[in-house]
Amino acid sequence: MVALNVANTLFEEPDARAQRRTLHGFLFSVSHLLAFPRFLGYATGCFGKWNVGFAAGTRPTEEGFDEFIGTPAGQIDYYTYKYGERHALYRGIEEYHTDKYATDLWADSSIDFIKRNADRPFFIYLPFNAPHEPLIATDLLPMILAAAGLPAPTDHVLDGIDPTSILAGRAAAPD
Repeated sequence: MVALNVANTLFEEPDARAQRRTLHGFLFSVSHLLAFPRFLGYATGCFGKWNVGFAAGTRPTEEGFDEFIGTPAGQIDYYTYKYGERHALYRGIEEYHTDKYATDLWADSSIDFIKRNADRPFFIYLPFNAPHEPLIATDLLPMILAAAGLPAPTDHVLDGIDPTSILAGRAAAPD
């Protein structure tokens, strides 16, 4: 796995970011990763946090993904999609608005993509933002915890509870 530190560079121009996007002396580009599946006829989709820049030329649909619904950063509010004071939810390169819980949106978008591309090979990049603060649970969490015999939380902002594995399972088995 390659980890690139792109803190505070989300909206920088590509030339400024290129200096930070190197791996062992070679220029690293997400489009290199995507060239292979697309060359083979795969449909490509990214749903979730992009986190490697959102300036012109660095956005998912400009780096080779056919579809994108997500955010340029992980530290968003899971319902309002605010990153600081900025709205940070996009479909392609256009702002997108919904009241759907972020983790559900990523999983549902992936499931929809899988169903629409079931007759051809596809590649999905599904980076949930759940590891990032703020840790905001879904409205369904009390029901999920009750079914598991666990006490209900007293607040939506929780520490250490992650519904991502449930939704990753939904995306892996969309039927």
